[in-house]
Amino acid sequence: MLSYLSIRNLAIIDRVELELYPGLTVVTGETGAGKSMLLSALTMLLGGSVSRDSVRSGEDSLSLEGVWDNGSGTLPFGSLLEGDEVPGEVVVRRNVAFSDGSRRDRLLVADRLTNRTSLQEIAGDLVNISSQHEYIGLMKKGEHLSILDRYAGHSALLARMDALAPRHEALVRELRELSEQAVRREARVAELTDRVEELTAAGVAAGEEEELHQRVSRLAHSVDIANALGQALEQLYEGERDVVSSLSSVERALSGASRFEPAIAPCIDRLVCAKVELEDIVGQLRRLAGSVEVDPALLDHLQERLALLQKLKRRYAVDRADALVPLLEAARAELLRLEDVEVHLGRLGQEVADARRAMLEQAARLHEARVRVALKLEKALQGMLGLLEMKKARFAVPVELDEGRVGRLGGDDVEFLFSANTGEEARPLRRVASGGELSRVLLALKAVLAEAYPVPTYVFDEIDSGIGGRTALAVGRLLARLARSHQVICITHTAQLAAFSDHHYVVTKEERGGKTHARLTRLEAAEARVREIARMLSGLDDSPTALSHASELMEAACKEKQTLSC
Repeated sequence: MLSYLSIRNLAIIDRVELELYPGLTVVTGETGAGKSMLLSALTMLLGGSVSRDSVRSGEDSLSLEGVWDNGSGTLPFGSLLEGDEVPGEVVVRRNVAFSDGSRRDRLLVADRLTNRTSLQEIAGDLVNISSQHEYIGLMKKGEHLSILDRYAGHSALLARMDALAPRHEALVRELRELSEQAVRREARVAELTDRVEELTAAGVAAGEEEELHQRVSRLAHSVDIANALGQALEQLYEGERDVVSSLSSVERALSGASRFEPAIAPCIDRLVCAKVELEDIVGQLRRLAGSVEVDPALLDHLQERLALLQKLKRRYAVDRADALVPLLEAARAELLRLEDVEVHLGRLGQEVADARRAMLEQAARLHEARVRVALKLEKALQGMLGLLEMKKARFAVPVELDEGRVGRLGGDDVEFLFSANTGEEARPLRRVASGGELSRVLLALKAVLAEAYPVPTYVFDEIDSGIGGRTALAVGRLLARLARSHQVICITHTAQLAAFSDHHYVVTKEERGGKTHARLTRLEAAEARVREIARMLSGLDDSPTALSHASELMEAACKEKQTLSC
């Protein structure tokens, strides 16, 4: 449960601290004193949005802190602590600062940074908040199915439905795409067939384009290459005064002199090596000269081949001729798929039908379970509404299966029907319930759901809207009953409801230093509680009549709470 709440710099609150306890806690005070700021603070602490306007005038940041007692070991903080053991007391802190147009939002759980989204995912398992927004939600037909399922607790049936629906959706999508493809199939087949025939006839090979460029370059300059090789051979070996013969003459001349000068011998050895190297070069040049092609017809053929590759590259929008090879393979593969499209369509159609049948069967099982639970919910709500001075009210939860709308949540249409008086037909709740009736229906739902969907803390913001007298006493009685098993915090303007409290806080406003400050005080003494309830009854806390009436209310409430001490 929530054991502590601290608020700093929120609207007119500069600093407020609440120690919270089990049982029923009420918060009262004049209109505009800042009672609902407590609810806003709790919502923000659990990941709600914070705007610059939320920060107290003259301040740049607001700070919120809450402490949850995890003595039962069931609080859902484990997902935020990355598997670490959840401590017996979990502190949640949030600081939002605004400066120079920037914003810094820091959120910590047990001193570990987290984000709003992660905290919002578990917030509903920590605190159940009933505000004016939820009253509006109760009037929305779309919320009724969710309420019924929450009461039923048939998570396994819903999980199975949720698993079947995506497969069916995916198959339907695939069938639609394949059907659309089949419509375009004839034109696509013709296009791919032309592509395969053209690229197959072209016979493009990997690396061919580069090799063609090299061959064309050689053929285009074959005469120049042959002339250069001929001149080189003539000067090196075949001319009248060729280099090789000249080296032989130099070698002979030096050999005679080497007898008288030994230092010449190494030079002779180097000349011999040079002569051998030149003879090897001559042999290589002769082979190159013998391989030179001077073939204008071949050159024309190769240039035509390059022109074809260039044309194919432009047509199929590729940068390299090599890319035409995988393009051909892809076209062949797609042709095979298209040729098999009719068979695939038939097979896929059967899969869609099977998936649809499985969904309908599961939707039927879910429908049967919902019908049974709806009857149980109707009975439980009838009982609760009776406790809330609505003994003649009728509440119906019709569940109608529409196979045409079967999806992840099944195919059921649910809308709460309500009749406040005998003889009146039950009609949609959103059309016939008054504000006071809607408040009591919401409270009855909360009380019923509390047994099936345990949340440690329930917060009610003006659940007494539009009610008074005996009805207000009945609401107080039911909240006290709910507080036996849950922590209940209620912001209220109604004295009859406040009289049932176990703990009572009052919010007041005061002016200090030219600024308004909200102040929160816990009323521990019975006399202080009597005075506050007298103020709520008459607007006066010193009227003998109001004080007497307040004392009477508190005594009656103490008797009705039975198991709770006075």
